Amino acid sequence: MRLATHALCSATGETAAAVGRTAVDSRVLHVAIGRGPVTVLLTEGSVVPPFLASAVAQTHTNATTPITATAEGTTIVTVPVGVDATAVDWTLIVAAPCHRADPATVAAIEQAIRTAAAKLRDRICL
Repeated sequence: MRLATHALCSATGETAAAVGRTAVDSRVLHVAIGRGPVTVLLTEGSVVPPFLASAVAQTHTNATTPITATAEGTTIVTVPVGVDATAVDWTLIVAAPCHRADPATVAAIEQAIRTAAAKLRDRICL
């Protein structure tokens, strides 16, 4: 997951994170901070902020299709990866300030995150 988040950050220039959701909560487990300014600061091990948590929850009702949402000045693209052997339900997130999230940029982020999730899905999911 760590390599995937860094690759997504490099490909998009934006903050990328891998979130693990359990029965208890959703936590940021890996993060790569993009170029500045960033609109959301994520810390590894922290509980996912509420506006991101709702995007993560929506993602898991949507199979493998990226979901794009806007909250608190941030454009958020999420896609589910799947459940690993320890019952952690993984999601990839890319977060970009709204002013940098024009339609072409969002389309490129959606393609990059879809590709990253597909590669991870093949490796970690049961």
